[in-house]
Amino acid sequence: MSVHGTRNQRGVQGKGRLAGFTLLELLVVITILALMAALVPPLFSGALPSARLKGAARELMAGLHYARSEAIRTNTPVDLVLDVAGLEYRIGREGRLHRIPRGVDVGVEALLEDDRWPERYRMRFFPDGSSTGGAVSLALVHRRYLVEVDWLLGRARVYEEALSAQ
Repeated sequence: MSVHGTRNQRGVQGKGRLAGFTLLELLVVITILALMAALVPPLFSGALPSARLKGAARELMAGLHYARSEAIRTNTPVDLVLDVAGLEYRIGREGRLHRIPRGVDVGVEALLEDDRWPERYRMRFFPDGSSTGGAVSLALVHRRYLVEVDWLLGRARVYEEALSAQ
């Protein structure tokens, strides 16, 4: 008699039945996995626009930080130019074009309007770190992010707000 009980070496117990899963048990598990695969992606698709909005707000804040640091580093004023109609912005004259996701409502508060181009606004950062100040809001469905820049210190911050459903 072995130390491990009455099983033989192949794992056979009792009346010749092998230990394992039945075909019915496997079909039930496969059915549950198929249902989960069909039901879970729509749950995440609702969160995707909100994540894109948050990413756009953080990217804008990073762009504002970059414009400030470039103004200090080069000892010359640097502008961030925001095209509200085109949903894009650029840092400096030759900077890379950054896009805001489609469907996002963009609002501006206290930014300098560009007289030559309608729907274009700019925020200027100076070599001492200060700026013209202002705020940009990015909104989508029931969420809004407000990116504010303090005029005295030129520092940018992001605030998140839940919008009331109407």
